[in-house]
Amino acid sequence: GLGVPGSYLAVYPDLKSNAYDGTDLTVTIPSEQTARLNSFDSGANVSVACSQDETLKFKNVGSLLGFRFTTQAEADKMASVTIRAKSKTGSGYVGLSGSAKVTLDAENTPVAGAGNTDHVTIMAPETGFKGGTAETYFVAVYPFECAGFEVTMTTKNGKNIVLNSDSPASVARNTGLSISDLSITHKLPEEFEVRIDF
Repeated sequence: GLGVPGSYLAVYPDLKSNAYDGTDLTVTIPSEQTARLNSFDSGANVSVACSQDETLKFKNVGSLLGFRFTTQAEADKMASVTIRAKSKTGSGYVGLSGSAKVTLDAENTPVAGAGNTDHVTIMAPETGFKGGTAETYFVAVYPFECAGFEVTMTTKNGKNIVLNSDSPASVARNTGLSISDLSITHKLPEEFEVRIDF
């Protein structure tokens, strides 16, 4: 575990914001990520390894949220998507990204606390978002439980379209959740489907 003499500890990706003081490990899931079709931003999927020898077995710290656009016409209008998870304890939002403390359990599996940023924003790739297909965009987040989602789609001309759901959801470490087909004319679903292991 953390702080065991003679152990090796590694974090991927290697970010300046990662920190280890001999006791506490702090990692960062970026609060702004670039969309990649059927994947996630290459710098967003934080993994940790701890070993007593020179073999490092990395384990994912976070989870994935997936979304897609209902039509290509709507996808073409969008510059970014910002996701917030509503707190189960009243007002406010869950810490989905930013810096978080990580501990390791007995099997050296990372257990992350909440991030210090209450949203994650997915920027359109240079080629723009794709829509109207089965392809999905994934965003890395810390594991969480929430009372619902608030998704803000920002158009290329700066207009915000806010979608809300008050359906509780949760996502565990190393799993994924599909939050919706995003559309200006549809609200978020009342049920969420667990999608992937990664």
